[in-house]
Amino acid sequence: MRIVVAACAALFAHAPIASAQQSDARREIAGAVTLVAPVSLANADVSALQPTAGPQLGDLVACVRLASGAGFIAVFFEAGKVINYRRAVAVDRCDGLTYEPLAAPIAARTAPVRSPKTSVQAVASPVPIQNDK
Repeated sequence: MRIVVAACAALFAHAPIASAQQSDARREIAGAVTLVAPVSLANADVSALQPTAGPQLGDLVACVRLASGAGFIAVFFEAGKVINYRRAVAVDRCDGLTYEPLAAPIAARTAPVRSPKTSVQAVASPVPIQNDK
């Protein structure tokens, strides 16, 4: 009985997760999580990183609350990198967490918009182009 109690206590003992690691996690989520339309990470919120427990993968997990009540995604980390993600289930404990917008990393991920005033410039080829017509 003592072994079981000690093992359970070890599951809940953890060091606080640094805020720098939290912001790195947001960038990782924005870069690694791909969802099938019409669901997207637009206007999604993310929880703080939590230590994994039980059947969860990796060493840390963050919950992503999708916009418009589309549900939650559990994102699993190992050594600071996303190793897996899936629709959240009860063991992920996503309900009742505090969430913050994921918006900043998503904006950085979009391609820059080209100005219609920019023109394409011709580049000289080092090899002469020959037409065999």
